[in-house]
Amino acid sequence: MRINRYIAKSTGYSRRFSEKIIAEGRVKINHRALTNLATNVEDNDLVTIDDKPISPIIHVYYALNKPIGYTSTRSDPFAAKKVVDLVPSKPPVFPVGRLDRESEGLIILTNDGDFSYQITHPSTHVEKEYYIEARTLRVNWDIGNLHALKRPMRIDRDHVKGGVISNWRFIKEENKILFNIVIEEGRKRQIRRMCEKIGLKVEILKRVRIGSLKLGHLETGQYRTITPDEVLPIKSHQENNELLIEDNTAYKKVDKLDKNK
Repeated sequence: MRINRYIAKSTGYSRRFSEKIIAEGRVKINHRALTNLATNVEDNDLVTIDDKPISPIIHVYYALNKPIGYTSTRSDPFAAKKVVDLVPSKPPVFPVGRLDRESEGLIILTNDGDFSYQITHPSTHVEKEYYIEARTLRVNWDIGNLHALKRPMRIDRDHVKGGVISNWRFIKEENKILFNIVIEEGRKRQIRRMCEKIGLKVEILKRVRIGSLKLGHLETGQYRTITPDEVLPIKSHQENNELLIEDNTAYKKVDKLDKNK
């Protein structure tokens, strides 16, 4: 196994950060510092970071139906409710990507930094699908404005790609539009800002799919253990047989969720 992947599997660090600490000379194999990213780790090798031994950890992967009001973070002193509170605390996990506090739906939590990189990095082109309910902000808003979401646009300082629109329904008497949108990027509040650009105020934003993983019938506040292959094709995981997953099928509910809040 290559050293950067070994570090990612042992620590949860991203590949990019793993490569950074290798370049800084903080990583040693058998007490010798290395800087070659192509170095392979053998079974009996001792690998250390800052002279502390590391070894591959058991990775866990959770699909959570995030409720509104929960912050997508592992640690935030100002967040009263965090998504990590809704899944087991051991081993510690972190959310993959972002889903803002006012949004709901599918979010993945894991301790696998390499897997997180594959999901979130723009070069991997992993699709994320959302269900949207929005109100029109302009008089005589026309459904043709929705086509603007299919094209690249500039929102504030960000240049974003367009999305794929489907299942749209315009309820003119209520000034309301319902639709699904698929995007590959995940910039901060991207869909809400895109909709504002065309005169829509999002009232409901629910992520329903990441890659090939669908939210399905998972209830709000519930999670289930998943495998990486439910999200990405098997070919994306060169060492998939090393992933140790427990309890693939059980749906679980965490009592910490208070639906009345």
